[in-house]
Amino acid sequence: MAVISCRQVAVRMGGRLVIKDISFDVDDGGYVCIMGVNGSGKSTLLRALLGLVPVAEGSILLGDGLKRSDIGYAAQRINLHRDFPATVWEVVLSGCLNRRGPRPYFSVQEKELAEAGLARLGMTNDKKALFRDLSGGQQQRVMLARACCAARRLLVLDEPAQNLDKQGERLLIELLAELNQTQKITVIFVTHDQETAQRAQRMLILDKGACVFWGKPSRRRD
Repeated sequence: MAVISCRQVAVRMGGRLVIKDISFDVDDGGYVCIMGVNGSGKSTLLRALLGLVPVAEGSILLGDGLKRSDIGYAAQRINLHRDFPATVWEVVLSGCLNRRGPRPYFSVQEKELAEAGLARLGMTNDKKALFRDLSGGQQQRVMLARACCAARRLLVLDEPAQNLDKQGERLLIELLAELNQTQKITVIFVTHDQETAQRAQRMLILDKGACVFWGKPSRRRD
């Protein structure tokens, strides 16, 4: 069953049509990559899926009981203020806020989830460090761990390998595979890396805001 259904979606930004007549479904447990050259509308499409930008035409529907609070998201640009005095642990644990609800404290299970996210991305030894003092690649890992804490059913990542070194990329690929195959988390991610894209179940390629390919990566023909 589809957890997200896009039907003839169009998005305008600054009066310009940046997404044009896009339709596709993301099945529960799916693993979808989005590709395209810079400026093709990939990030805008992700933000539309998340309800962060309005749809000018068409519709985006959440299905199979999916709620916004079930979604973890890591943007291409890190939105935390560089001077914000939060530790790595505090940033990652904040991904559990939707799970915590009105409770004043995080549960043992939520703390264990944050610990697991740090461990998966090789940041356990940095949990007491200030986020602002980390390198770009380290900050990217922290935000990925935070997104994983927030993702109950769907994880949305905009160029998650950006700023990561080879080890970080390997950890990311392993993490996405584990979340998708073992924990049955639906994954949608933007990438420029052909090898990473080939691991996806479905590939969406954009060009000037329009879909030029939707299907299995193995069926793509350049």
